[in-house]
Amino acid sequence: MRRTRSLPHGIGALGAAALSAVLLFAPAAAVAQAPVFAFGAGGAPSGQHTFNGVLGFRFQVGAAPIEITSIGIFDHALDGLLSNMGATIAVPDVGTVFWSPTYRGMGDRLVDGFRYFDLEAPLLLAAGTRFQIQAGIFGASDPYFYNGDVGGSSGTLAFDGRGLLSFEGSYFGGNGAGDIGPEQPPQWGAVNFAFRAAAPVSTVPEPSSLALVATGALALVGAAARRRARGA
Repeated sequence: MRRTRSLPHGIGALGAAALSAVLLFAPAAAVAQAPVFAFGAGGAPSGQHTFNGVLGFRFQVGAAPIEITSIGIFDHALDGLLSNMGATIAVPDVGTVFWSPTYRGMGDRLVDGFRYFDLEAPLLLAAGTRFQIQAGIFGASDPYFYNGDVGGSSGTLAFDGRGLLSFEGSYFGGNGAGDIGPEQPPQWGAVNFAFRAAAPVSTVPEPSSLALVATGALALVGAAARRRARGA
């Protein structure tokens, strides 16, 4: 008769729980969420306007934090950024939380007229906080466009916060003065970003903790096996 081996019966509930803990503590692979873009631009956007300052917009993060994964600068001729561009993200009246390196050239991808440059690491923005993003300067080689076919530009911007962000107004600064315009929809195609919901923070035990749990489980199994052997 064929015999099969099994765990000692004496392991009991405590040993089973310890083994289960080892399995539960095994880290699971994280599934990365695909980023989406704050603005979608349609109508083959093209720029006709220059501005010796910075252009951008204000937005508020909703009830959950987000991660920004890349910054997009409008690329008028779809031939790469021909001049040096910089971008900043700040908490209004508080201070800058992100200052980009100089953006120039082809970047990492082109989507709806915006040339995107990936960040080295995602930028985490806190829930319930207002932020401002801006970029510039938009000279003759890299003009921006007005939204909705205004002043010789073409293209249409539509804000898409996916329930994670809300748009709070267009912004321009430099060139003498700054101002906030609460226009709906946004007024100009200048800067954009890709974002996603921030990954939930999970507590993963240290390897030493896993080793202690595993050692305890094996000790329970060994003790049960010795008791069974003595009773045989």
